[in-house]
Amino acid sequence: MCFNGSTNDQVSFKSQDSFFFRYLASVCGVNDLDFSYRIGMSIASKIVIEVCLSIWSVTRPERIPKLTKEQWELTALEWERTANFPH
Repeated sequence: MCFNGSTNDQVSFKSQDSFFFRYLASVCGVNDLDFSYRIGMSIASKIVIEVCLSIWSVTRPERIPKLTKEQWELTALEWERTANFPH
């Protein structure tokens, strides 16, 4: 949960989610949206960073698994075969 520096009020999780999804859905930058949510630029930037890091930490292990040595070697052999480009 972020703190609004001017009033020391907390920005709720619901507001953070709302801001983040509006940011993703629009072509606006953080500096364009902070005014409509009445939060400062630094708080808006922190919300985007915090939510991105949370999404990354939850989805990374399942979407990008840690490869074993055998999997790396298989990938290298397939790359050499299909691309005809030895590494």
